[in-house]
Amino acid sequence: MQGKFTQIFSVLIFSFGLSACGSDSGGGAVPNDGGNNSVTSHNAGTNCMSSSCHVQGGTGVGVFTTSGTVYKSNGSVQPGATVVLYLSGTNTIVASMETDDSGNFYTTQTIDELFTGNGFVSGVDVEVRGPGSTRTMPGVVTEGACSSCHGVSQGRVVAN
Repeated sequence: MQGKFTQIFSVLIFSFGLSACGSDSGGGAVPNDGGNNSVTSHNAGTNCMSSSCHVQGGTGVGVFTTSGTVYKSNGSVQPGATVVLYLSGTNTIVASMETDDSGNFYTTQTIDELFTGNGFVSGVDVEVRGPGSTRTMPGVVTEGACSSCHGVSQGRVVAN
């Protein structure tokens, strides 16, 4: 009986270990779905995809393909918002990310429509859904580092 228990226990531990690892291109345990609002990340409003952080060879865990921060109109962060990327000019969703308790969204998922440093990309249409409103970004987006513009040369991403 003890041998059977040990065998079952080992299988359960192995299964939990696999599910906790996730799969990302940066070698760490970063969720591919952009997290959820029970998680708190860090550095709200900062470009996570800067040359020293969540990029290949950076110090951050995981290589992000898109990331940013959503705020409320009063300037505080907006947890529980959803950022949806659509193949440009279509209703085809290529990624959907929920903001965490810090208002941040991110993914390590490959998004072929965004610029990664190689070749031509078609771009995405962006929609941000807050608890009481939905906002769409005008124009086609080809860059995934949202905070490299928003909060710097462009206004913050806001959804109430």
